[in-house]
Amino acid sequence: MYDLQSHLKRIQYQGDLKPTLQVLNDLHRLSSFHIPFENFDVHLKGLVSLDKEDIFNKIILNNRGGYCYELNGLFYDLLAHLGFKVQYIDEHKVIDVHTEQQTSEALQQYFNLTFSSEEIKVLFQKMNGVSS
Repeated sequence: MYDLQSHLKRIQYQGDLKPTLQVLNDLHRLSSFHIPFENFDVHLKGLVSLDKEDIFNKIILNNRGGYCYELNGLFYDLLAHLGFKVQYIDEHKVIDVHTEQQTSEALQQYFNLTFSSEEIKVLFQKMNGVSS
């Protein structure tokens, strides 16, 4: 189960909790600094759970990192629990050129954040572990 205080402690955030652009910037910076990109499970186990509770336990409670999809989903949960107006827009899938079948994993996640009349679109790219 998601626990906001544990998440904030994990990223060492002690600031304002109002959904402002400055808080977003601070949360993003601290999340990127304190929660590393890690893809050990992908290589060692071959499968990674996308269950929200599993991701939370792995990254927040077990003090590990995660790969892009895990990190972005967890960041989405953080923003939503803090009252940011955030919603998933789209996920892009990949077609295997050999089988012409769609893969089960999304390569990119998009979600939209709204601040009063100004919309800020945040693209999280799973492929490179880069968020911008």
